[in-house]
Amino acid sequence: MSRITILRERLNSMQQDFDDWYSTADENGKAMGSAEIKHVALQQMADKMAQVDIIWDGLGELVPMIKKQTEYTLLKMGNSVTTLTPEIRNLYGVFNQFLDSGPGENLNTLDEDAMKQAIEDRKEIYRRLSLVLHRNITDLYMATSWLQDAHVMLEFQMEIQGKTAESIEPEISSSEIRGLRREIQSLVDQLKQVRTDGEELTRLLQTDIPDYSPTDSAASAPFRTRYLGGGYRRVFDRLYFKVASSFLTLLSSVHKAEPRLAELMVGVHKIVDEHVTRDERAVRGTTLDTVEIAQDLHIDIERAYSRLDSAANSAAFDYGVDYTEADLVRSYGPVRDMEDIIQANNMVATNIRNLLNLVG
Repeated sequence: MSRITILRERLNSMQQDFDDWYSTADENGKAMGSAEIKHVALQQMADKMAQVDIIWDGLGELVPMIKKQTEYTLLKMGNSVTTLTPEIRNLYGVFNQFLDSGPGENLNTLDEDAMKQAIEDRKEIYRRLSLVLHRNITDLYMATSWLQDAHVMLEFQMEIQGKTAESIEPEISSSEIRGLRREIQSLVDQLKQVRTDGEELTRLLQTDIPDYSPTDSAASAPFRTRYLGGGYRRVFDRLYFKVASSFLTLLSSVHKAEPRLAELMVGVHKIVDEHVTRDERAVRGTTLDTVEIAQDLHIDIERAYSRLDSAANSAAFDYGVDYTEADLVRSYGPVRDMEDIIQANNMVATNIRNLLNLVG
């Protein structure tokens, strides 16, 4: 048994173990226990509270519970948004690992055995990337779930304010709560799209790569081959650029989430600093005292996009089809505006989609 086969079986076993664990842990959100009121129950409570029109002193009995739950929710939300920063950075890391994996060079010079080995190597790389990406997307999902809990908890507090004669601490104003809820919902909506795109990319990476055939024109064929006569041929690494296109879709969603994450981090930091005691922050283990806006998440991403665009241009030239590199505004100094990053992503993504259509 070859070393690659052994390693591939080990990776498959690790991935299956993780899938088994996740399917159990995710079952109704209860497999690992519940440390607090979940957002589904809170939503029902908030809906009922919205129907209360009079001030009732008896609600004061709920004040201690609401206070503790709100403090806990704010701090956990702070930890969630702090966790999202390295998770997004990890997605960039996976993309750079992918760029290092291809495209295949001098494919037209490889004989049948060498082409088979190239496909085996690609399978190993993609399965490893899919395992890392799967874990990354799972972590994003868990952080998103906490944000949903926080959204409903804040709604519950807003509904109960003014309906009890006793004060609820921390005394967060209705305008602060509404602002946080808008920011949370905006970020959650975009993170759901990140998750969807990430799962689609994971499935693509896990798809079994068929063996190479010089006459195979199926959509799943990893390479495209053109014969020029006289025994010469040109081979295009179609699979690499198909995966690249899916990566760009995922990163486009990530870019749109980053400004929303930054806005929420500012809002959470401000409210926790004003309304939650330092002792309570220390007990909960929050790291919000050292939170900074994650403006360094995309320092190298334009270089990565330029690198991919250049690789696509070279591959198109070798295969004999037209390609025009995107006019990217490259930045090697301060971090660029996110709109520029999104525009760069769109330009390269359009180029690669057009290239795949030309090659067929």
